[in-house]
Amino acid sequence: MAMPTWSTGPLGVEHAVVSRPSHVDLLALSRSLRQAAVTGDVAAVHHELSRLRRAFVHHVLAEEGELAHLPETAAHVARQGQQRILAVLEDLQSGHDDHGGRGGSCGCVVRVAELELALRRQAKLEAAVVSDVAAAGRRPSPPAASSAERS
Repeated sequence: MAMPTWSTGPLGVEHAVVSRPSHVDLLALSRSLRQAAVTGDVAAVHHELSRLRRAFVHHVLAEEGELAHLPETAAHVARQGQQRILAVLEDLQSGHDDHGGRGGSCGCVVRVAELELALRRQAKLEAAVVSDVAAAGRRPSPPAASSAERS
């Protein structure tokens, strides 16, 4: 995940500036979560799940401004994917908490694999949407009709 850099604010106070977690960062976190789930390390599952959820929420909030500039339908599709991922994260967190942090792999290996797949799909979807919008913006507009054609 991105390391913070330090910046001095307008009042002369230093503060950390952390860039938005990228899709690659989110996938790396999901791999760490999968590894913890496969090994049955419940404490690590909880830790990695919390890290991934925080990073994902930070990513979504930072991406909101970009989605606002997309066509409404494209932004809606991207937001739906984000909501599905958040629902899986919350379901995993809830399932883990329901077991009190006990019980082997906490029954979440399959859900973690589903989450990783959903993150991959979302990254591809968002890349395709941005690419399509950019391509549409570069397409030449049809030639204007001449005055003789309009008559």
